[in-house]
Amino acid sequence: MDMRRDTVLVTLIFLIGSMGAFAPVSSAQAGIFPEVNLTCEEPTEEMEVSPGATRTVLVNCKLENPTSYNEQVDITIQAGPFAAAGPQSATVASNSELDFQVVFRGEETQSPGQYPVNITAKVVQANGIDVSLFTSEESVEVMIEVAAFVSCQQNLGQGGGTLEAGQLIVFSTSISCTSNEASTAKFR
Repeated sequence: MDMRRDTVLVTLIFLIGSMGAFAPVSSAQAGIFPEVNLTCEEPTEEMEVSPGATRTVLVNCKLENPTSYNEQVDITIQAGPFAAAGPQSATVASNSELDFQVVFRGEETQSPGQYPVNITAKVVQANGIDVSLFTSEESVEVMIEVAAFVSCQQNLGQGGGTLEAGQLIVFSTSISCTSNEASTAKFR
């Protein structure tokens, strides 16, 4: 009879223990799956692409790991018409945040206007275990504004020699303009 009582007791323990797998997830249990939150700020300045300008703009981003795992995160930058420099991956400690910057660089001939760029983060490892098949990407779109410019230079020249009163004086001028948009300039 003792063996039958032991069997019933083990069966009850097994059934009660397995019922926990079907219990609803409470807020205290949230964060059991690897995940990352990505936020990026819009640039505070326009990208200046005139001759002599840096032609760059910075975007500040933050990765937040709300889980109890140390996470390896892959970062992808879709820069559109710009060159971009930023981290390709980062390790974010459990329940912590990590700030990073992405630099976008335009060309002098870049047309003025707003251009969307995307920054994407995906958890690929949690505590050293590959989880890339089970995690989804977190993506942020940021708008880069390229400023319009017109830059003109002039050179004024005069023929050499000695001039006397009543002689005709000849001046020459050369005006050169560069712009990243169709424009006209008037001179007096």
